[in-house]
Amino acid sequence: MNSELLKDTREHLNLSIASVALQTGLSKRVITRNEQPNQVQDKAVMIILTEYYKRVGNISEASSKYDKWLSSLTIGDKILLKEETIGTTDSFCYTANIVKKITDNYIVLDNHMEISILSGEFIYDAPNGMTLRYKIYPYTNDISSSKQSEFLQKVIALFTNGGIL
Repeated sequence: MNSELLKDTREHLNLSIASVALQTGLSKRVITRNEQPNQVQDKAVMIILTEYYKRVGNISEASSKYDKWLSSLTIGDKILLKEETIGTTDSFCYTANIVKKITDNYIVLDNHMEISILSGEFIYDAPNGMTLRYKIYPYTNDISSSKQSEFLQKVIALFTNGGIL
């Protein structure tokens, strides 16, 4: 494995190691909020796939597609929401629906959260001193199990060979 790729992936890949571990059966796991484990696993795969191809694939093309997707969001769309506690491996994955557009730049989700569709994320400084990041991703059910399996084998190799897990 190219050490620069490993370094870039380790430093910049915006995915939770806990999400990878959940999928690979390794020791760490994602703590879920009111969802069945298989639902969260499916969502974790979507996050991993989205972030991996965005960072390791053709970055500019993937970023452009993500930006176009963000700008196309409208009322009624279902999205995947990832919440992570900055500085830890804690992350939660759940779905949300867009219930309102405040302006062309802001949407409201059914959990009352307002998110900018320019960046696709929202940073929240909690009163207890923790900082939470919320990021939205496309929600889809059409990732085939063979693609998931093939991709996860690569992720396992990358993270275990690199000594990350």
